[in-house]
Amino acid sequence: MGILDNLDNATQSLQTYNSRCVHYNLIAQGVYQARERIGNPLSPEFRPYIVAGLIGFDMRRTMGDGNPYSPDGFQGRLSKCLDTLQDSLVGLANTNLATANLGSIRSRVETAYYCIANHCGVTGKEFNVGATKVLHWLFPDLFIILDRNAAAAFRKHHGVGFSQTTQPGYTPDKYFQCLEEAREEINQFGLDRFRALEAGTPLARIFDKIAFVVGGGAPRRSIG
Repeated sequence: MGILDNLDNATQSLQTYNSRCVHYNLIAQGVYQARERIGNPLSPEFRPYIVAGLIGFDMRRTMGDGNPYSPDGFQGRLSKCLDTLQDSLVGLANTNLATANLGSIRSRVETAYYCIANHCGVTGKEFNVGATKVLHWLFPDLFIILDRNAAAAFRKHHGVGFSQTTQPGYTPDKYFQCLEEAREEINQFGLDRFRALEAGTPLARIFDKIAFVVGGGAPRRSIG
């Protein structure tokens, strides 16, 4: 059995997430709307919305001291990273997880993950979960959010080498492996049927909501 398992379990997991994580859905929707309005997710204009999304998704304490929107703070460090990555990321704008040729973009994905994880957070500490959230805000149809709950789901159902601890051992290659496994599951499930689980929600976000619940982020039960 995979993370999606079957239609009933996937539907129930989404219902559980949406009933208990309303604040995350509202924050995400605001970031997606800003992204659509601005048009170019790599534009400096979009970066404050990435920062806001990270704060809303519980990353504030790992973003360093001071004003996170300041050129001398988190946003400044993020901007340096994204400016460096601009040429390698620009071609991902219209890519989605189900149809992407992941092998052809592996080096770009892992380089971007590494840059954000190692150069944006609190000095001396990696920003791994935050890196997946930044990538997701940039390209929400392609990149899943990976926290310890989703990591637990990938460890259990796909044997990805995460440890069963609060810091499960995130790495760029493990993140890429999760993308590959998610892509395979979506296509086995059926792309049209998968999109229909939550029409209007970015493809990768549907998957990581389910993975969050399956990995223990919220107990699965019948809603309502």
